[in-house]
Amino acid sequence: MAGITHTFVSGVAEGGDANLIRTSNWNAAHTITLPAVFGDLTFNTGSITCSGGTISFDNENLTTSGTMTCGECNMTGDLNHDGSKIGFFGSPPVVKSSVADLGSVTVSAGADTLSLSSLQTALDGIQTTMNALLDALQDYGLV
Repeated sequence: MAGITHTFVSGVAEGGDANLIRTSNWNAAHTITLPAVFGDLTFNTGSITCSGGTISFDNENLTTSGTMTCGECNMTGDLNHDGSKIGFFGSPPVVKSSVADLGSVTVSAGADTLSLSSLQTALDGIQTTMNALLDALQDYGLV
């Protein structure tokens, strides 16, 4: 683990009095007691906070293999989600599902029984697909 050391390293030979600050004390790594405050940043076990309320990483990439938790997430760019699960508005993440394409539906004109049966079959197919779409959107927390 990296510590804090001075950028200046003294080349002065050690003195004989161990009660005085010696060159080896100056050159040694230093211990920081937490919480530690540097400017408006406070470093503590597991957290970094800013008294101004904002920590900027400019245009740097942040990477974690863990979980990111935040109160509110405002994005000005694209959301590139490479995971296999998704959930919104407090819905637990679910595996993304696919909904079959409606395809083309041809219904012949006329009021005979065969035409009405064909229309009913087409409408049943549309209803099934729409229900699957609605279920997926509900699973994601979008409706």
